[in-house]
Amino acid sequence: MVHSDPEIMAGTPVFRGTRIPVYLIADMMEQGTPINEILEGYPSLTRDMVEYASVFAIFHPRPDRQTR
Repeated sequence: MVHSDPEIMAGTPVFRGTRIPVYLIADMMEQGTPINEILEGYPSLTRDMVEYASVFAIFHPRPDRQTR
């Protein structure tokens, strides 16, 4: 579901087949953006993909972010 390739967005993890960064969606979820609103803005994503972003961010923290 998530793909990281140095040739695509400098290796930023994105949803496979898109250029949508997983951490962007995870941040939106963390800020309380409703899933339906995210899906309207990113119609190539599914509900499962949006929900998975939060899980991915927990288990794969960004190297530039400190864990709490």
